[in-house]
Amino acid sequence: MMKRIVVVFLLVNLILSACKPVPKLMHTPSPTQLPTTAPTSTPTIIPTATPTNTPSPSVSSPEEAGKTFYEALKRGNFEKAVSMYSEYYLSLTGETRESLRQYFEKSAFEGWKLLDYRIIESKMLNDQTALLHVLTKEETNDEDKKAKTYDFWVALRKENGQWLINGSIVDDRFVNVNPQNVNGVIVQPVRVIRFVDGFKIVLRIENTNNKRCFWGFPEATTATVYFGELAFDVYVSEFVKIEPNRVYPNAYISTDKFLEIYPNRVILSQWRWADETFPELPDMQGETWSYSFDLQYEAPGQ
Repeated sequence: MMKRIVVVFLLVNLILSACKPVPKLMHTPSPTQLPTTAPTSTPTIIPTATPTNTPSPSVSSPEEAGKTFYEALKRGNFEKAVSMYSEYYLSLTGETRESLRQYFEKSAFEGWKLLDYRIIESKMLNDQTALLHVLTKEETNDEDKKAKTYDFWVALRKENGQWLINGSIVDDRFVNVNPQNVNGVIVQPVRVIRFVDGFKIVLRIENTNNKRCFWGFPEATTATVYFGELAFDVYVSEFVKIEPNRVYPNAYISTDKFLEIYPNRVILSQWRWADETFPELPDMQGETWSYSFDLQYEAPGQ
């Protein structure tokens, strides 16, 4: 029997926005924050890999890489710390080692400091991907200036034989499914990104009509994401506008649950037209429609 897990809207966001998937590396300064409101007017494309500076010399295990990274942060050696980021992390976030170094330097100047850390455990997901369970004690630039302790996981990736920091991004897969056109609104899952605390299913949405439509309805299931026998119901707190004659290349839904398997199916529900009299509101008396996709993935590395 299918086990259904209901995820409340406070924990799952549906966002039409620039999808720059950069969750916090840890509870230390984070150079780029995830968008938390929607929609924005200028969606952007997720970057692909580009050449960057040569990373740090090889380290032989995830634990050793974690120790090298956090020890460098603790000592304020930000040049060394940023050399430990993976090329994959840089390509996804659009950051450079120099931009990361400048961010850590600025944060330190403003009062942040890593006081201590502990690597609690490691977990191998495959021969190229690992997770580290880390505790940190940090001094922040908050008014109380009290040291705070954080407990979190960080991802690592093996590149050219060396383990490097991947922040909260574990890995990603491109989706190989055809777009679906319902009422001139075209939807296609294009990518699934796995984080240490959940998943993002990236969607391309195109409204080819001359009128607005809406996606989602408060307190109703907006999407259902299937992981084999697990099903996550996704809720939103407000309607999401899909403007006329507009393409959203990086819309996404997200869950807050890490799993070792990728989702195999997604249903996107509660699509409806705008009200003809009050186009800022959805037509609650009109038809609704949905999309259902069986997710097939390209082979890793493609």
